[in-house]
Amino acid sequence: GLIAQVTNEEEIREMIDNGKATFYIGFDPTADSLHVGHFMALCLMKRLQMAGNRPIALIGGGTAMIGDPSGRTDMRKMLSKEEVERNAREISSIIKRFVRTNGDNPAIVVDNAEWLKPATYIDFLRQVGVHFNVNEMLRNDLYKNRLEKGGLTFMEMGYMLMQAFDFVHLNKEFGCKLQIGGSDQWGNITSGIELIRKKLDKEAYGMVMPLVTDSNRVKFGKTEGNALWLDKNKTSSYELYQYLINLEDSMIISYLKKLTFLSKEEIEEIEVKHNEAPHLREAHKVLAREIITDLHGKEEYERNMQSAGKATMRELPAEPVMAKKVATENLCEEAEENSSQKDACSKNRLSLFALWVFLAGILSYLCFYVEIIRRTLTRYEYLCINSIGIIIAIFACVGAIVILAKAKARKINTIFAFILTILDVLLIVGIFLAITRFIRVVFKRVKC
Repeated sequence: GLIAQVTNEEEIREMIDNGKATFYIGFDPTADSLHVGHFMALCLMKRLQMAGNRPIALIGGGTAMIGDPSGRTDMRKMLSKEEVERNAREISSIIKRFVRTNGDNPAIVVDNAEWLKPATYIDFLRQVGVHFNVNEMLRNDLYKNRLEKGGLTFMEMGYMLMQAFDFVHLNKEFGCKLQIGGSDQWGNITSGIELIRKKLDKEAYGMVMPLVTDSNRVKFGKTEGNALWLDKNKTSSYELYQYLINLEDSMIISYLKKLTFLSKEEIEEIEVKHNEAPHLREAHKVLAREIITDLHGKEEYERNMQSAGKATMRELPAEPVMAKKVATENLCEEAEENSSQKDACSKNRLSLFALWVFLAGILSYLCFYVEIIRRTLTRYEYLCINSIGIIIAIFACVGAIVILAKAKARKINTIFAFILTILDVLLIVGIFLAITRFIRVVFKRVKC
């Protein structure tokens, strides 16, 4: 399940099995950390290096200035040069911690900004653009899908050319013959292979991995649109553990095969135990242990996971459940335990506010009533102001009762807060009108 598609299986198998492959995987620095979705690529890179092959980790400091349109329905956010350079440094440090950069067949980490930025626009078009047929590019799924969903910018169309040129450069400089990427990179990879054939008259190869997803085809590591980062300063070991321990049961064995370095026999043994007692989540614990240890080290895992395991497994149901539901329940329990004082404070504040609303309403109506007794109003003013005073007083009373009830039940929400704000404004306006009228009447009587 590690490989989805290859260009020449026999040649690639021979290179890899004999430890002769120099291959590269690209990582565009669109953020200051890689996320869990990149982890499979890092695992494959390390796995092939352990077999004697030489990996090249390409940081896309140049291509990230454009943005890969693969798998996108709109254009990526444009990053500044400073942001790209900072992100490239951070990603490079993560990769160097995961793969070996010394000893035999050390990994090479390079940035394509080194050769893309100095290239002039005219020279690039003459050297690279001349080999690309626009009709063929538009037939590629990469561009065809974007054209159907809103269009494609000229800048984004250049991304394929830049990635193809990367392959040519790495082939010339390091003898790189194999490019590896996610399955959504197939069009870009085959374009690079074709460019090497046309410019250098050499053979090159491509291999793509399946995207790691859950049963709903949501990318692995995505939670409500937010990525789980490999940098522990952005996603702690505890948070990563919470995500992994609550993955859905049906996918856990597949993840163990793709994202750990356990032997086939070990995984089969874990699978048997998992099928016998899935509610114990032993397979999930092993996955969390292996991934966190690979990323952050054994000491980090042991230091942080004891408390995480207790918090996560405290009220775990006996039957398998969806990861999202379990994670939400666990987080809610912890939030309730850690925020009792805040809740008490909030209830006190709401009670005081309710009392203020009630008193303000009574005061407002009394001001109106004083004016009515003094008979300083016309019939029209009498009816209007008396009606407004009654309405404000009723709203104030009802509002006070409702606020207290809601505060006690912890059911205050945004909409209700908005209604309270409107009531507050009405009360202030009413009081202002009443006091203004009252003062005017008093002054008139003094003058008389």
